[in-house]
Amino acid sequence: MPPVTPRVPVVVCDMGTSTTRLGYAGNSAPTFELPTVCAWADPLSYDTLHVGHEADQPSRHAVTHHRRLVDHGTVADWDLYEEYWRHLFHRHLCVESSDVGVVLTEAAKTAPEQREATAEILFESFGVPQLSMGSQALFALSSVGNGADTGLVVLSGAGMTQVVPVVDGYALDGAAQHFQIAGGDITQYVLDSLREHTRDIAAERAWDVAERVKRSYLYVAEDAAKEMAQFEADPLAHVLHHSEVHWRTGHPYAVRVGRERFLAAETMFQPALLQPRWTTALPGVMDAVVWACPMDCRRRLYANVVVCGGNMRFPGLTKRLERALRALLEKHTADFVAASNGATGKPAEYEVRVTDCSRDRNAVWKGGSLFGASARFAAEAVTRAEYQERGHFSADAA
Repeated sequence: MPPVTPRVPVVVCDMGTSTTRLGYAGNSAPTFELPTVCAWADPLSYDTLHVGHEADQPSRHAVTHHRRLVDHGTVADWDLYEEYWRHLFHRHLCVESSDVGVVLTEAAKTAPEQREATAEILFESFGVPQLSMGSQALFALSSVGNGADTGLVVLSGAGMTQVVPVVDGYALDGAAQHFQIAGGDITQYVLDSLREHTRDIAAERAWDVAERVKRSYLYVAEDAAKEMAQFEADPLAHVLHHSEVHWRTGHPYAVRVGRERFLAAETMFQPALLQPRWTTALPGVMDAVVWACPMDCRRRLYANVVVCGGNMRFPGLTKRLERALRALLEKHTADFVAASNGATGKPAEYEVRVTDCSRDRNAVWKGGSLFGASARFAAEAVTRAEYQERGHFSADAA
């Protein structure tokens, strides 16, 4: 009989491109939410590194470098990653890393090399006794899915949009896809548009201004062409003025917000607005993911589409996605009937239901918290002894 691993407190970490959420399993909300940002002065060390909110205010520190730790789901710098974890354990959680297990969320199709490098740091540098890396989509569905264990999960944050099918409690990463547009791309589109007609935006705070405009005014139009025609017919009637205060001078100024209100979010349905070679819209990616799954689960996936993440909060988005998916299904039906010359009769109809869970900022973390507090974590987590015995984290690693 294998030795029984003593039960230890479990730390849950959801490390995204823009925000890290950190806390203990079993809690209903993370204890800490901090920007996934680092600032430091050479040479990099625990003492010279500032993370989170401190790093977001580099003017308060003598720093020479400032960067995001995660870029589109990929760790940008492994030395920085290790020091970041040191700050999380010692300055935020104030615990010895060898005294806590860890649940770490990860995106679909995370490279095996990244998983192994992460495990090496947490097991070898920090000596954590237990480690589990779980699907963000699976955790989100377990948190907001009202008990459902099957659904198509669309997670869109600052750096990545992923479409992941979850079937009977398992994320089918082989069928999952990434969509090329995420929150940062839409913010950049807003910023570029604002700069065309507003000269007063300070370069140092321009991104923050664009973020506030995005959160306050953007929406998804039912018909973008009709919306554009109405705008061009009377631009002044559709322009809003967003108030800002210059961060250096303290003087108020106004930012004109026009057609970017609906065109920025429209990029998810017309990605060529951002990049001409991008031709597949988000609904097309979602549809392709479902059809890459086994036939017997497609109906359940269409009937439970769950959208999560800060980049899914635009008014009108859920309704537009639902309508677009229905249109794609109707096309599939028409193509099937045409190919069979009507010999097979009318195909079965599919229900399409899209649920907006984007307002739950902590959906992924809460799912990880539920898992970390369950008996499944103790049964499925890799222990440090197991890791050292086999020399790698993943059971199927070479």
